[in-house]
Amino acid sequence: LSIINRCMPQYPASNAVLYPHLHIVENSFIYKSLETVLQTIPLHLTEYIMRILCINSRRNLIKANEKMIAMNVALEYFAVREWQFDTANVTRLRQRLSEEDKRIINLDSHTINWEDLVLNFVKGTRKYVLQEPEMNITRARERMRKLSMFITLAKILGALFLLRMTTRFVSLPNLMYSAIMYMKGSSKMIL
Repeated sequence: LSIINRCMPQYPASNAVLYPHLHIVENSFIYKSLETVLQTIPLHLTEYIMRILCINSRRNLIKANEKMIAMNVALEYFAVREWQFDTANVTRLRQRLSEEDKRIINLDSHTINWEDLVLNFVKGTRKYVLQEPEMNITRARERMRKLSMFITLAKILGALFLLRMTTRFVSLPNLMYSAIMYMKGSSKMIL
């Protein structure tokens, strides 16, 4: 999972509106809920706000959402199934090869460079599923860098806002005193 999340930003879509990341969940209800909360709602809200404010955009975020959902549907077959591979024949074949043949024909799965494999998967998805041209990769990376900085700033501002709202309704000294007293064993929280 960390390899995938490391490789995806290296070859981003040129019109990415969200920083690419992957979450693995086993429950389809949770998956659809996360997709709705983390992708569909933010993109639709942003599109509608932009329309209300008469901000023209080259991309329609609702269509971008539909494109992402279509990509997920295309990859769903491979993502939701459990795959088991029987390597007995390959192992027997590898044992029967001469040393020279072993150097020429590498059948040892332990030598697979998973980072390269995932990187090629990401590049292939970008090229064949998203149909992105190779020539705009530098611009897409720069856009992704800016998007990453924007998301980090939004998280910091959100945390500061929550802290401010918390301290507005509860004084910080009282909150700290209550936390200390609670940790000492007093069962009362004074807010």
